[in-house]
Amino acid sequence: MNGLFLPRCDDEWMGYRRIRDRANYSLCKASLEDLWQTYHPYADPNFREEIRKSPEDFHQRFWEMYLGCELLRQVIFEEEEFQQRARYLYRAWGE
Repeated sequence: MNGLFLPRCDDEWMGYRRIRDRANYSLCKASLEDLWQTYHPYADPNFREEIRKSPEDFHQRFWEMYLGCELLRQVIFEEEEFQQRARYLYRAWGE
């Protein structure tokens, strides 16, 4: 898996460049990279290209990634809760 941020190009949005390159944005960059680690298997192939185009594209793609991660987190939580309840019922009925 590659990181979210691509190498510099001439037509990228200035805000994207700041987050990628400036040390005072390192916490923001790390948070975005954490989201990307979860979301990248579900992202369309041009996600990384599009997130750097403009403020509108950045915000749209950020929210897509953030909400996708939150939905995945909810599904995982519900699945774990379901498995715990299933084990409890199996023990209660099986013994």
